[in-house]
Amino acid sequence: MQMAKDLLLLLASEQNRGQINRDIARYCLEHFDKVLGMSITQLAAACHVSPATVTRFCRALGYDDFLHFKDECALDLRMRATDAYYGGRVFGDEEDAMTVPALENSCRDLGRDVFACLAGADLAAMRRLARDLSRAEDVLLLGMDYSSLMMLYLQKELMKRGKICRVLLSTANLRDVELGPDTLMLMLSMNGCGLDVMADAVARLAGQCGAFWVLTQDPDAVRRYPFVTSIVSAGAVRDHAFHRYAELALVDMLLACCRDLPRPGTNPLPAPQGHGIL
Repeated sequence: MQMAKDLLLLLASEQNRGQINRDIARYCLEHFDKVLGMSITQLAAACHVSPATVTRFCRALGYDDFLHFKDECALDLRMRATDAYYGGRVFGDEEDAMTVPALENSCRDLGRDVFACLAGADLAAMRRLARDLSRAEDVLLLGMDYSSLMMLYLQKELMKRGKICRVLLSTANLRDVELGPDTLMLMLSMNGCGLDVMADAVARLAGQCGAFWVLTQDPDAVRRYPFVTSIVSAGAVRDHAFHRYAELALVDMLLACCRDLPRPGTNPLPAPQGHGIL
């Protein structure tokens, strides 16, 4: 799912969510920084509603309560202020970027960066990860920002192979998660930013699970965290505008290694919800 501001934009534009929720969403969008310093009573007064209405509004967005909502808004601000949050604007802002020569250059750059990512991947480690995925009784996939979409994609493709996985995309969601020693946790964090933002929550979970794998293009950044037990490193790309395509290629490489993943007879996990905010 989207980050907090993206969810507010969706709610503000949906006609079937009710006028009150749309009005609160629009106020939060217009005063996003200010809302972080407000209490639930202050926000309710500013929107001319009751605190209970604000709580219902937060739940309509998928949050547990108002504090959960504010936590995710603060995370949204931090993410958008760093290089880790990027729009992937391959073609830039200039009109002449859409000319044939410019498009040819962009596609060549895209191809070079995807090739650099895959050519530099540690294939032996990738195969070990695929083997561990097939053997794990429980699999938790973890991602943030665009990486979260890749984890949902990986979840869907692994389910086709008979492997049920859970996906968590939010630091807030991680607070209530408990893992067992047979759980394999896999995180996609191409430049290590995911670990930087979620270090405390991830460290707790890594201490509970049997193995913690990270797919990354920056193994040096990932190795700062002693709770990371296993790494699949890939070649680095030059331009973050093409970062998302490298992520997709890397996940597809993992799926290629998982093509012979055996179908289990039974799996105790419930059908995955794949929900979370980031």
